[in-house]
Amino acid sequence: MDFTYDGQHLVTSGEDNSVYVYSCEKASRVRHLRCEKYGVALIKFLHNDRDCAVAASRCETDHVLKYWDFHDNKYLRLFRSHTAKVSSVCPHPYEDMFLSGSEDKSVLLWDLRQDRPVAKINGQGTTIANFDQQGLVFAASVGQPKIHLFDTRNYAKGEFTSFDLRTHLTGNPVAQTVQFSPCGKYLLVRTASQLVLVDAFDGELVCEFPVGGADSR
Repeated sequence: MDFTYDGQHLVTSGEDNSVYVYSCEKASRVRHLRCEKYGVALIKFLHNDRDCAVAASRCETDHVLKYWDFHDNKYLRLFRSHTAKVSSVCPHPYEDMFLSGSEDKSVLLWDLRQDRPVAKINGQGTTIANFDQQGLVFAASVGQPKIHLFDTRNYAKGEFTSFDLRTHLTGNPVAQTVQFSPCGKYLLVRTASQLVLVDAFDGELVCEFPVGGADSR
């Protein structure tokens, strides 16, 4: 599920291999598409365009990412490099690029105009990555209880900082989702059993939110 940046449209995908686009203002469905062969596990709008998205397959044997034109219902480009299930997709807010994470232990940075990734970050487990709201920085978790921050314009120089979250996390401390706050000052990190908000500059814990379980309220 994903919203356009202006909040006017919503896209969803389900186990029935359908993709729906809704108008939030009119509370109505404006488009219904099918992906019979591979299904759709993850889908994200590109920029603020309700007619284009990047989609990841639901099929366990297909790890290709698709640049999908909803208007003509066709794939504009296929992105082949991941060798296992895609775990995250994050388009840049205004540039023609996006990030993908995978169970193949890699984060890839893609240019929509190229078939192959322009950068690769190797990890030690399932990876996830996300841009901040301005697209200046992206955060990556690469299978360790750490968050790594990269300058989008100078990613080739490597991370400019990283935070070890083991002091804030218990159980399985590997992040499943990482998301910047709209102001860019905080990072929301979800693990299998915790949801924590940390400072995006120094990684210090700001607060912890209750998650499902017998002790949550």
